[in-house]
Amino acid sequence: MSVVLIETDLGTKDKCKKALARVQNTLNRKGKRGWNEWWNQVLADAIVECPKIFGSLSRTIRTENIGSPQESFVAESYVYIKDKQELLNKMIVAGGEIDMITGVNVNYAQAVHDGHVSTGGNWVAANPFLERAIEMNLPVLDAKNQQILKSAGDAWEED
Repeated sequence: MSVVLIETDLGTKDKCKKALARVQNTLNRKGKRGWNEWWNQVLADAIVECPKIFGSLSRTIRTENIGSPQESFVAESYVYIKDKQELLNKMIVAGGEIDMITGVNVNYAQAVHDGHVSTGGNWVAANPFLERAIEMNLPVLDAKNQQILKSAGDAWEED
């Protein structure tokens, strides 16, 4: 976020700088906490929604940071998802790791996401559990974002 300040009289520039610092601090503190809480709920729901035959896939579900976790929450540390028109700081992942119990490399199968024919010849419907976990928590994310923005507005108005 870029802000251009021009010279004014009566200390307006200094007040504006202090207000911007308060807003940035509020967004970093409350935004980081709120978004982490949301991702933890998505993770818990994805584990519940994951199909479990042996449990290997559900044991590999995790969230991964995009960018450095030490960075403050600024636009440059996010990934822009064009079709969703959203910025993300994390992603949820399943598979791609060795299951510590079985010692087998576990992959998130396209068959789980798209559906497949079982070995018995029956059609098994798609089960895109990662997408479902995110979608079921989107109203919570909207509410958290409204709270975060309200806190930022309150921080701006402090004096």
